[in-house]
Amino acid sequence: WCRRCAGHSTGQNAFSAVELGSGMVAGAAGALVTQPLDCIKTRLQVGRQALSPVMAVRGAADPSAAVAVATPSAVGTLVTALREEGPRALMRGAAARALWLAPS
Repeated sequence: WCRRCAGHSTGQNAFSAVELGSGMVAGAAGALVTQPLDCIKTRLQVGRQALSPVMAVRGAADPSAAVAVATPSAVGTLVTALREEGPRALMRGAAARALWLAPS
């Protein structure tokens, strides 16, 4: 039925609007499904950059007074995001990501 819908009567493997649309829907759906995980990953990466190098000097000029800072986990980042910003925080930027990944 797809070939007839797209104007393929000969059965050739020609590029069609149906194939383009299917690929775009699949790309956008994949982007939306993985958005919460990508949001957590980005927060972890930015958090690690802010804590780099994994030691922080708290109010002392002497580096020997540095204390170890625990690196956040994915679950801890998820819980913090949900508690402080709500579930919508995980989908922030989803539309832009879907538009970016839809053509791929």
